[in-house]
Amino acid sequence: MMPVFSSQLLLVAIVCLNIQPVTAQSSSSSGSGPFDLSFPGDSDDGYAITDDVPDMMSFSVCFWLKLVYPAGSIKTMALLSYSNSKYDSAYILDTQGSSINIYMDDMAVLYPSIDLKDEKWHHACVMWDQTNPGTSVYFEGVHATSFSRPFRQEKGLQGGGTLIIGAKKKMPQGEFINRLNGSLSSLNIWNKFLTADEVQKVYRSCDQSRGTVLYWCAHVIGPMLRNGVTMVTPSTACTALYGDAIFTSQANSRLMGHKITQYIVTHEFVCASHCLRICRCQSFNIRKRQDGQYLCQLNSATDKEFPNDLILTNHESATYHAMLY
Repeated sequence: MMPVFSSQLLLVAIVCLNIQPVTAQSSSSSGSGPFDLSFPGDSDDGYAITDDVPDMMSFSVCFWLKLVYPAGSIKTMALLSYSNSKYDSAYILDTQGSSINIYMDDMAVLYPSIDLKDEKWHHACVMWDQTNPGTSVYFEGVHATSFSRPFRQEKGLQGGGTLIIGAKKKMPQGEFINRLNGSLSSLNIWNKFLTADEVQKVYRSCDQSRGTVLYWCAHVIGPMLRNGVTMVTPSTACTALYGDAIFTSQANSRLMGHKITQYIVTHEFVCASHCLRICRCQSFNIRKRQDGQYLCQLNSATDKEFPNDLILTNHESATYHAMLY
């Protein structure tokens, strides 16, 4: 059957995550739930690493952080470091427990008055934009400070380099230093400068945020881990208040062949909630049953990727929803 090209409606899903549990028809995929990373600090190989970084004219980094400092220690810990062919310190976030230090092209700015030594979870977002040069820092979802002056020596952040979470690579020896001792969670990176409202949504929705450059899902982060770093479930970083997303909606349609799991739910917004909770979910099919409830099927793909898998159905209440980023 030919794919559907009918006009699309938009479903804005702002879903409360304190909903009553629903009956699952099958279990969700392993490793799809919220998790934290635990960094031992004293391991020679305790970090996460990837080379999949694009060129960016602006970007935002948000994360939950819980540090562990030995008594009297002022050890520098790298939260995130990025090096490319031009700069050893193209972008670095590190801390000594009372500030977040931002390095870009070997220049540094100290952001003081953040207490990170209490061994509690804290949320931070650091954004940078080249179009209107400047950096903004948000702490616990609230705007803390901005730097309006140009911060980079060049336009844009050159991709193709190495991104390390929880350590810094010292050149030219290649030694990993300033290793993190503590935990990180929900570290996401976007190739845009987040607005204040978007930062609030990231802060409040915890593990349900999805970065466009890097997003915090087990199947994405797992392959990046090196010895000494462990994935801890369930996450203790945050209890989500809500999550939101925008879904396209196509009536009398269904995406075939990409099922993750399915549930019996009371409303399409509950189905959207399940999709937000599972990292692999990109879309869902839903249809009303004879008992008044809905069959909610989560999919790992969208019709944009597989247009031939989107089919028309004879069931009047069947609807296909795809998540927009």
